[in-house]
This record gives sequence, structure tokens and C-alpha cells, in this order.
Amino acid sequence: MVMSTSLRRCGRRLVFSVFNNREFSTACQGSKVIQQHEQLQETGKSLNLCSAINQALHIALETDPRSYVFGEDVSFGGVFRCTKGLAEKFGKKRVFNTPLCEQGIVGFGIGLAAMDNRAIAEIQFADYIFPAFDQDC
Repeated sequence: MVMSTSLRRCGRRLVFSVFNNREFSTACQGSKVIQQHEQLQETGKSLNLCSAINQALHIALETDPRSYVFGEDVSFGGVFRCTKGLAEKFGKKRVFNTPLCEQGIVGFGIGLAAMDNRAIAEIQFADYIFPAFDQDC
């Protein structure tokens, strides 16, 4: 898939352009994602990074029934509020909290992916990901 990304330094505006209709996964409707993207472009609305992440998670959960969002405090929006509204809209079975254990979060994501699901794991702070790298090796 050809995708161009540009990030303006001053405006902090993130713009994504999708040039073809290739499906993102076997279970999602790529054309629906492209339609939503085109509608957003027509409004000319700029987003901050947190809002862009939240919208991307909404699209992922809407278009792919095999996608799951999990991590520390994600069911009520997370520490940065990037997952706000997901649990209410998609249910506690697809958006749920995990224990405070980054190794467990990453290991669970690997298990979900091995079972042909789309794992979206949230690690709150980048400093905490290093112990979880052991799960990837």
C-alpha cells in the first residue's frame, strides 16, 4: 500500500493520504476507511496526535472484528485519554484493562496475534517497554 505522511512542524498537523483501495486486512473494509479519510479531508479539520490516535483506534475496531485494544487503564481512556470512548462503543470484551506488567501485555499481544487476531497493546510510557522486549526475542 502506498501511503504518504507529512508532519508540519509549526502546525503539528498530521496528514495521511491513501492512494489505492488495498484492504488493510482480510476482515476489514478498506473502502470504508478511505471514505472516512476523504470526509475528514473535506472538513479541513486539524487534529492533535491524541485525537488522531483515538480516531485510528475507532477505525481499526469498527472495520476489523478481530481487533482488540488492551493495556493499563485503557477501558476508561488511558493516562493520556487516547482510548477515551472505545470501551463504551465496542464493549469490555474488545477494549480492556490489563495488570501492571508490560511483559504480560506484550506476551498477551503475541498470543492474540498468533491466534490470527489484531492486537493493539498500549504501553503507557516508553521507559517501561524495555523489559517487555524479552517477549519478542
